[in-house]
Amino acid sequence: MPNRLARRVLTTAAAAGLLVLGGCGEETPPEADPGTDPSTTTAQGWRDQDPCELLTAEETAAYLGGTPGEPARTDDQGRPRCEWEGPERSTVSVLLWQPPAPEIVTDDAKRTITVAGKTAHVTGETSIKCQLDIDATRAYVQLEVRTADTAEPGRKFCDTVAGTAEKIVERLGW
Repeated sequence: MPNRLARRVLTTAAAAGLLVLGGCGEETPPEADPGTDPSTTTAQGWRDQDPCELLTAEETAAYLGGTPGEPARTDDQGRPRCEWEGPERSTVSVLLWQPPAPEIVTDDAKRTITVAGKTAHVTGETSIKCQLDIDATRAYVQLEVRTADTAEPGRKFCDTVAGTAEKIVERLGW
């Protein structure tokens, strides 16, 4: 009988310990300041951003070779996107997204540059096209520019586009 009693006591103690530990991993989310914009306090706030508001007509015109038309807003699988089109297949596109794993961006990067203190991965570049994926902390900002402007061979076009990308990151305030 003493063994049976010892087992019960041990089993009861172990069960009580598991119940106590069961709540240890839960964290109570911090309450937002009532005067704070919720889009800046939650990780999902990036989905509420309008990427068409991140560039001016003058900034897009510099790449499109004239006054841009109305931008096209889309929601690419829950990722806000805005695209401006110009003559001769020139385009400017801004996409906000979170890769399922950062390696999707970092492993394919041709090189990295710094944009507004953030790491920008050059994931595609020619003398007339640039694709930057900027790790802006809350989400990635993808800026893709294709210009009709013929350029000198060997030009690193993303170095030019980085100035525009910096304005986007600054406007986001991330």
